[in-house]
Amino acid sequence: MEDKSVLNTPQLEPASPFIEINGEKVPSCQCLLGVNRWAYVQCKTKRNFYKAKHQESLQREADLKEQLEAANAEIRLLKQKLFGKRSEQGNNSEKQTKQIKPKPKGQQKGSKGHGRNKQTDLEVIDEFIDLPKEKQACPSCHLPFCELNTTDDSSILEIRVKAHVRKIKRKKYKRNKNCQCPQTPIIITAPPALRLLNKMTLGISIWVDILIRKYEEQCPLNRILGSIKKHGIVISKGTVTGGLKRLLPIFEPIAKAFEKHCQQDTHWHADETRWEVFEKIPGKNTYRWYLWVFRGREAVTYRIEPTRGYKVPEDFFKDVKGGILSCDRYVVYKMLANNSAIILALCWAHVRRDFLDVMKAHPTLEDWAMEWVQDIRDLYQLNKQRLKFEQNIQAYQNQDKILKEKLELMQSKFKLQLDTDTLHFSCKKVLTSLKNHWKGLVIFQAHPEIPMDNNKGEQSIRPSTIGRKNYYGSGSVWSAVLTGMLFTIFATLSLWKLNSRSWLYAYLKACENNTGKSPDILTQFLPWEMTAEQLNKLSKPPDYG
Repeated sequence: MEDKSVLNTPQLEPASPFIEINGEKVPSCQCLLGVNRWAYVQCKTKRNFYKAKHQESLQREADLKEQLEAANAEIRLLKQKLFGKRSEQGNNSEKQTKQIKPKPKGQQKGSKGHGRNKQTDLEVIDEFIDLPKEKQACPSCHLPFCELNTTDDSSILEIRVKAHVRKIKRKKYKRNKNCQCPQTPIIITAPPALRLLNKMTLGISIWVDILIRKYEEQCPLNRILGSIKKHGIVISKGTVTGGLKRLLPIFEPIAKAFEKHCQQDTHWHADETRWEVFEKIPGKNTYRWYLWVFRGREAVTYRIEPTRGYKVPEDFFKDVKGGILSCDRYVVYKMLANNSAIILALCWAHVRRDFLDVMKAHPTLEDWAMEWVQDIRDLYQLNKQRLKFEQNIQAYQNQDKILKEKLELMQSKFKLQLDTDTLHFSCKKVLTSLKNHWKGLVIFQAHPEIPMDNNKGEQSIRPSTIGRKNYYGSGSVWSAVLTGMLFTIFATLSLWKLNSRSWLYAYLKACENNTGKSPDILTQFLPWEMTAEQLNKLSKPPDYG
């Protein structure tokens, strides 16, 4: 396109020494010089303009390419999560780099076996097998065999569950005809049988079975009732639901005692996940609630709350003076550390997962990602080696020095890579997160009792996610509260390796003896208050005698 400013300039006549512009005569040499300078300025201005536009186009193209690459990477990562392996142990290339031969399944050759399990706690019912009468004599001379006092013994394990009805028959007595005491009734009847829940025909053994299968084994209620029906007992869902609601105040004191003991610890693992509660409450328009877990050394606490916000951990730790919390990088835990004396020990497993995600999203970055994964693996091995020498001060200090040098090397490595201009944006994102959380990631070095990851917290919350898949969540708020209580109880009993069926039967029996209320003294049901004899008794199958 032609420049209109050039076309509108006066027509030059070289033969004339003057040019008329706006009615004035100007020497032609001065006019030509001014026109050429004006055109030059215009061209230079346009050159700079289009050059800037070109740079903007190049930058926009680079940004779009980066966005497209990030989108494709996210698609690859989501496809892998949906259709790929869920293991985080790496891929085949990781094993090939170390030339590790896959270990065969099962017991390894040359390792010592544990032998058959001895079922010493089970009742033994003798069952004799005799020879048929026609074979108790010699087939040739027909003289009878002489019976020995020994037997050839073997064992077969059996489980026989038989439902029955406890027919309660209260004996009656008639007042003696010679007794004329007015305060004595004519007919005296024995007191009624104790019941866990008044006016309900379900006994303790049924409630124990329902509670364990629903809140420990994560089975839906319909499936539980269907299994009970196969034993000949038909129970409606409404009956069980009403009974569970009445059990809520029975478990509340013992669950609070478990939670209080958990709060008195100095090290916890924390995690959270979604949980559905199908009841509308004021101020909340969805059914999305959240299940929180706080795991100490001797007790575990679960809470089902309508929010995933800061107020949940704030309320749990409000009376805690200090300690170390192993967790992920969720922002509410950082807020907790900023507003309290809690120290965060961040999870190296999450950091390792970041590098694996980079490898899955960007196959071209596999070597870079696996190099960092190997560094993290070496870090785990060095820490494990250090903990073996806790009783040997000199050896422990030597291993601790090696571990510290490895951490310093990793810190220098990510700082050097972050200063590189050609670093991929995904790599920069992961290393920036590593740099920002480095202080919490190295807590384990100064506190050897603290693990490097939050695996225990994730392991504690995993069974509840199975329940969420099986029965979706809780149907009401009171059901969510009861669920949190029973999750707390069963997880704590598991920490102490107690038989949940034995503990639950003993606790509900004590509630039955206390007219359907929680026992006044709870110490006999708190594992940390029990004697060695009590712990041993409750670790075995229940005694229904």
